[in-house]
Amino acid sequence: MIINALIVTYNPETECLIRTFDSLKKQVSEIVIVDNGSKNLTEIEKLKPENSVLIPLNDNFGNSYASNRGFEYLQKNGSDFVILSDQDTIYSDNYVEKFKEVFFQRNDAKIAVYAPFAFDDISKEFLPVGILVNNRIKEIVPQEDCFVFRTIASGMIINCKLFPEIGGWNELVFVDVFDYEWCWKVNYKGYKIFVSSDLKISHKFGDKITYLLGKRIILRSDIRYYYIIKNHIYLSLTTKYLSRKGRFFIFIFAMKCFAGFLFFAKNKALMFRAVIDGLRLKTGKLVLN
Repeated sequence: MIINALIVTYNPETECLIRTFDSLKKQVSEIVIVDNGSKNLTEIEKLKPENSVLIPLNDNFGNSYASNRGFEYLQKNGSDFVILSDQDTIYSDNYVEKFKEVFFQRNDAKIAVYAPFAFDDISKEFLPVGILVNNRIKEIVPQEDCFVFRTIASGMIINCKLFPEIGGWNELVFVDVFDYEWCWKVNYKGYKIFVSSDLKISHKFGDKITYLLGKRIILRSDIRYYYIIKNHIYLSLTTKYLSRKGRFFIFIFAMKCFAGFLFFAKNKALMFRAVIDGLRLKTGKLVLN
């Protein structure tokens, strides 16, 4: 069983990237690093492990585009499974060994993705996953092994044999939510995403947290707020992988994000632009005048 890793980088923090490399390099055959035009590309080149290859894109084309290019390379060069990783995700020492145990125990040809319990370094809590209830995506914090409708990309272990039928990530969705739509597509195609308590990662989700009316709020940059709002609206109007009711609830979620982010954002006008760009089905990278 050949297991490799794919890491997409964009201006990574050196210390975090080293920890990610160190937690993976002894567990996989090869690490493919696809860089989205980082300013510190030379530093990434110096830090990368011996069993790795760096594919520079020379510009920021987004996570979905970079993931597709990396997956193409890994499939051509022989992979049975690929661990998809962010640049700040830390893996348990036995991550791959535990995966192999889970894989052989489940013995389910319909499982396309094995995913971890993800611990958030910011909130110090496990991240929720999405399950489908009456065509509505409901967030839960998993307490035990379960099949899910969507989860974050980082830590996913993807079955390469099933990938051609499922297809790659939507390159029109530049950053946020590209992983969620791909999860929807996995389910739409009749395959499964299995979250295992035996798989553990530590991940930085957002920049910091605050609380409003007793509700936990994950704070990010205004640019990230823009993509979250725009991409949810765009997908609510265009995705083929949700029912009409499901798309309606995605749109409502986008409007809730808009209301919340408007309160915290420094650039309020950018939040309105996110809504307008989403409704206009504008895709790709944000260009600020």
